[in-house]
Amino acid sequence: MEKSEEMEYITQKLRLFSKSEFNNYVDEAPLTNKEKDFLVDISRGYTYEELARINHVKTATVSYIKRKIFKKLYNWENRQIVLPFQNERIDASEVINQKIEEAFKSKEEELKQKEAILNKYIEKETKKKIDEKLQKIKKSQNLNTRGTKKAEPEIVLDKTIQDDIKEMSVVELKKKYIPMYARHEISAKELCNIFGHSIQWATRIKRRYLEEGEKCTFERKRTKSVSPNKTSDEIANKIINLYSTNYRQFSIAEFTKILKVKFNINLCEATVSRILREKGLKSPTADKYLGQSKESLGIDYYAVMEIFHSSVNKMDYSEIEEYGLVQICDLAFIKAYSSLNSISKKKFKLKFRTSYSLFEYFIDNGYLNIRDFWSYWNNNHDKFSYIYNKPTRYKVIQDIKYIYFPMFRIIEEYIREMKKSLVEYTKELI
Repeated sequence: MEKSEEMEYITQKLRLFSKSEFNNYVDEAPLTNKEKDFLVDISRGYTYEELARINHVKTATVSYIKRKIFKKLYNWENRQIVLPFQNERIDASEVINQKIEEAFKSKEEELKQKEAILNKYIEKETKKKIDEKLQKIKKSQNLNTRGTKKAEPEIVLDKTIQDDIKEMSVVELKKKYIPMYARHEISAKELCNIFGHSIQWATRIKRRYLEEGEKCTFERKRTKSVSPNKTSDEIANKIINLYSTNYRQFSIAEFTKILKVKFNINLCEATVSRILREKGLKSPTADKYLGQSKESLGIDYYAVMEIFHSSVNKMDYSEIEEYGLVQICDLAFIKAYSSLNSISKKKFKLKFRTSYSLFEYFIDNGYLNIRDFWSYWNNNHDKFSYIYNKPTRYKVIQDIKYIYFPMFRIIEEYIREMKKSLVEYTKELI
C-alpha cells in the first residue's frame, strides 16, 4: 500500500468511531502521550496552522507528524513491522508466536531438569529415612526392657543352667549364680545370658555383692517417704475442732482466712479442705449453686433464713462475723432466686434465666411488695466486694440489718404461703 492509502485507511477508520470508541482506541494505540494528544487534536478538527501553534512547530512539520502517527497506527492495525536497514515487512504476530514457543520449550526443558533433580533428592531422602528406621529397629531388638544392650547369645548355656532358668524365679537365680560369678565359676557372658543384661550390669552387681553381701544385693530397700511439709496431727486436730464447733457455716476460703488471721495457722485452701474432707466435714457453701445435695444447709431457704435471723439479732459483731453475715445475705439471695424460680415453674409454667427478670415479674404482678427494697439491692449490693474497707463494711452491715433482711423475710412469708397451696410439690419445691 502507498502512504496515501495508509493515511486514507486510518482516516476512514477514525471517522467511523464514536467518541467512546475513539478514546478506547487512542488509549490502546502504541503511541506516546504527545502523539495521542496530537491525534485527539486532529479529531477535534483543528487546522494545520492551529496544530502548529499548539505544538510549537512549523506548519510543514505538522503534516510530517501526522503521516508518522498514521503509519504507526496502520502498522499496528496490521501487526506488520519494518526491520531496520531492510525494506521487507514481516508479521509481528508470527514473530511473537515463534518467540513464545521457544520460551515454552526452554521452560519445559528447565522444568524437566528440576523435576529430575527433585526426584533424585526425594529418592535419596526416602532411602536415608528408611535406613534410619531400620537401624532403630535393629538397635531396639538388641536392647532389653531397661533400655540397656542385651547380652550377645554367643555362649551356649549348660543344660543345668537352662533347666534352672525354666524352674527358678529371678531372685533364686540371682542368689545362686551371682555368687558363682563372684567366685569366677561362670563367666560374665554366661551371667548376662542368664539374666539378659549387659556386661556393665554384671560388673556392677558383682561389686555390690562383694561390698554389701547377699542381703543388700537381693532385698530392695522400701522406705516410706514422708513429706517434709506434711501438716502435723496436732494442727490438723485443732483445725477439725475449730471448724466443727464454731465455723461450720463458713466456706473453706473464709475458714482458711480465719485460721490465718485469728489462730496464726498459715495453710492453703487445698490443705484445709483435705483435712476436713478426711474427717467427713464439708462447707455448707460448697453447694452454693443449687441442685446437688438435699442435706446441705444452703439448699433450704428456711435454714438460711434461720441463720440469717440469729446473725442479725446479735448485738456484737467481730470483723469475721460481719464478713460471714455478708456471705449469708448473698447466699439467701441465691436460694430465694431458686425457690421463686421453682414456684414460677410449678404455678405459672414460666422459667427465668436471670434473677433480675424473675424478681421483676413477681414485683410487677403484685406477688411481692418489695419494690423499694429491690431497687436499693440492685443499686448497692455490689458493695459486698468492698467490705475490706471499714466504712464500707459498716454501711453494708447496716443495709443488711435494716433493708435486705426485711426484704428476705417478705420473700420467706410468700414462699411459705405458696408451699401451702402447692402441697403435692412440697418435696420438689425447694
